Amino acid sequence: MTTIDSLEEESPWLESQWYPPLDKIKRYWWDCHKLNGMYSYEENEAKWRIQNGSWPMSEGIREIDDDPDAWLICNLILRRSQGQSPSADWYDEKDDSSYHITDAPMPPPKAIYHKRSTRRFRAGGDTPLVALLDARTWMNDSTAWSIGYGGVLKMAFIILQHDITHQSKTLNWLQGKLPPSRFQIPKVIRYEVQMKRHIIFESQIYGLNFEQAWPLLSAQQRENVITAVKDFCFDLSKIKGEKIGSIEGKGLFDQYLPTQFEVGKSPYDPAGIQASWVAKGLESGLSEFCFAHNCLWPHHIILIDYPNAGIADLRVPTIGLLSWGIAGFVPKVWVRT
Repeated sequence: MTTIDSLEEESPWLESQWYPPLDKIKRYWWDCHKLNGMYSYEENEAKWRIQNGSWPMSEGIREIDDDPDAWLICNLILRRSQGQSPSADWYDEKDDSSYHITDAPMPPPKAIYHKRSTRRFRAGGDTPLVALLDARTWMNDSTAWSIGYGGVLKMAFIILQHDITHQSKTLNWLQGKLPPSRFQIPKVIRYEVQMKRHIIFESQIYGLNFEQAWPLLSAQQRENVITAVKDFCFDLSKIKGEKIGSIEGKGLFDQYLPTQFEVGKSPYDPAGIQASWVAKGLESGLSEFCFAHNCLWPHHIILIDYPNAGIADLRVPTIGLLSWGIAGFVPKVWVRT
């Protein structure tokens, strides 16, 4: 029988445990730099509480004690089975594994976070089946894990101060709008909002990212990769819009977009971005709008199976594009720069 005390110890649902009150948290003066100006004071406090609770963002996926093929993820259970299952949420062909996402029972099974898992490894190696891909600072904005070869789990803090479209909606909207033989984007497997965070399972685009691959490429291969990126920007720009904003008309952000904001206004506000162009005498550039990724950093560009044949591989590669959280419609003249 589960007692109240044991439930308090094991349940991630009890807000008093995973989201402790501020007066229960020790705060040191050297931690003040971790406040992020992107968030309101209240949101920074909420992040602080999450990171000091029993379910910090960076420990969001936990191994269930008595099941070597199952993980607890907030209110969800991810379970792996060998072989292809018709009811699976996704199938990992390289590892011949099926993955199922279900709601966790109450109380949930006991589960523990391991920084490096020793339970399951990817086929043919010593790389953990579940591995941390990316964590943005201790006061995490977002965290991502790879799951085998076919899945990715992402968690991100909910930003209430800025009205933006979640990338799950953008990815679903983009499906079928780009030629898959040239450009691949993740497919959304499941999206949830739990424990004051976004949770999204995506298909994994496997390969070296631009930054990793660049030192390995010949001069001609580098030109081919640049051509692929230029072609991607051009194809994306064929998707037209009527004004600056996300696919829902909500906020977006490009740190290089020439803007000037009033104090207290969100840098994501599309009306503010558009007004700043007018204030700078750039209104002539507001005659045509097109879709843009707005975050084409090197680690967001994946080279798929390239180069396969070493320096003899002179194809223009197929590329995968990640991180669509701030994609949206911008002035076409800006994309051309």
